[in-house]
Amino acid sequence: MGKQGENLDFWNFQLECIHGKSGGKILWQPRIECWYDDKIFLGQELPGAFRGKNLPEIYRELGCSNRIYEYNSCFQAVDAPDIHREERRLSDLETEYIIHTPVGTISSVFQENTSNPGRYPKKWWVENTKDLKVMGYILKHQKWIWREDIYQELQKKWGRLGAPTIYMPRVNVQYLYLDLMGVENGIFLLMDEKEEAESFFQILEENQERMIKVINQSPIEMINFGDNLHCKSCRRIILRNTCFLPTRKDAVCSTKEVNLSTPTGTEIQKTCSHTPDRPVLTELRRSPRCPREM
Repeated sequence: MGKQGENLDFWNFQLECIHGKSGGKILWQPRIECWYDDKIFLGQELPGAFRGKNLPEIYRELGCSNRIYEYNSCFQAVDAPDIHREERRLSDLETEYIIHTPVGTISSVFQENTSNPGRYPKKWWVENTKDLKVMGYILKHQKWIWREDIYQELQKKWGRLGAPTIYMPRVNVQYLYLDLMGVENGIFLLMDEKEEAESFFQILEENQERMIKVINQSPIEMINFGDNLHCKSCRRIILRNTCFLPTRKDAVCSTKEVNLSTPTGTEIQKTCSHTPDRPVLTELRRSPRCPREM
């Protein structure tokens, strides 16, 4: 199976699949990296023929493809010159990250563990509206650049084992929940501090528009929307008033066509990908927000 896989062009095959031109063939993309990362983290030897092999070599041996989200690193956010970041180790398993800006300082603490390479936020970046304004300043003055050097390195690493793939930034509410302040504090912000939340979301939208411009000029052809915002953590009125989604210029999907009771990345992907007569990606743009329903 490995020898057969070495001659397959999974790059083109993956693009044929998303264009509906694979002739009914299915692309196998197992998440071997989860198993691999745990083994490496625990210092365990890989079994049998995989011993001593790196991840791309294992995929080639198995004759299967990978979802190469490492290409996300080709898009780099660059802070303004007056913003400074630092980190310090608090303990063997805790790291504090600090961002200094002209309008204030924010910090977060991430907790590691001894069983796997994962970690979780022990202290969120944003704990109040003052912190939110600092994060808004950071995003407002941030720009995005394309890293061709990283793109070339990844091509050498993965070859034709899969099409270069990225995932878009989270929709604004999920970004608030998972990246900045957690679900509980995020809900309180949306319900109690609506003006502050709206002002921040406007800054976030403009930041991501700058990223979209860089994406449109890049050679990346496959983009996934990986949002999984649970409906029970976000009332319908919040979705209607605040959520906005990035869509393709000529795509048939929009916020109106996404089932707002289950607003997941799967729903968006289904709506966008089942149009074989249209290009999968021409240009990204922000779809308009839904009309407010009070």
